[in-house]
Amino acid sequence: MTAGTGWLVIIVLIIAVCMVILMVVIRSIKSLNAKARELLGGAGDLMWMLREARKAADNFETEEKSLCAMTGLMLPLIERDFPEFDWDEYRAKVDEHVADHIIERLKGVKPVIHRTEISDYRRNQGCCTIDAQSSAGYQQGGKTVEKRFTTQITYVQDYLNVPAGQTGVGLNCPNCGAPVKILGNKRCEYCGTAIREINRRVWKILDTREF
Repeated sequence: MTAGTGWLVIIVLIIAVCMVILMVVIRSIKSLNAKARELLGGAGDLMWMLREARKAADNFETEEKSLCAMTGLMLPLIERDFPEFDWDEYRAKVDEHVADHIIERLKGVKPVIHRTEISDYRRNQGCCTIDAQSSAGYQQGGKTVEKRFTTQITYVQDYLNVPAGQTGVGLNCPNCGAPVKILGNKRCEYCGTAIREINRRVWKILDTREF
């Protein structure tokens, strides 16, 4: 092998090594670009999820709230126990109570009660309790705020059987003044005076709270 041929072989080997190195670099760059695109895509997804979460939070505040509407099931049970119970009358009272509750907490707002439904009815230990849920809205800080509220309406059947600490409603016979112990009775157990209309006055709204 002549000196010229030796130098040619060396140059060819150097060129081959450089090409291999260049190919490795190009592949590395492509791989890095692919990973960068993947990371940027993930960041974009994360930003999208954050934007959607903000929208959901805003919508939760501004959309009318759904209720556990059990009026159709519970009202017949209530009317069976109390035939003179007037749900329209007490729904209006609940609406007024919820509006007063909002105004007391947030001075200056004008609440709008969208809907009020019976959510539950319970009889236990001398008391009957109706749970009513209401959806309401008001303007605050330039935007509409929607909230849900639950209100308890209680009827005391037998004040001797009401647990200590619970609110009772004391009633007396309009004729003899004797205490009406069992409010479901239509007549005084002492003098026999009719107390039929007493049922419209024994239901009492005890509490309203946001939930």
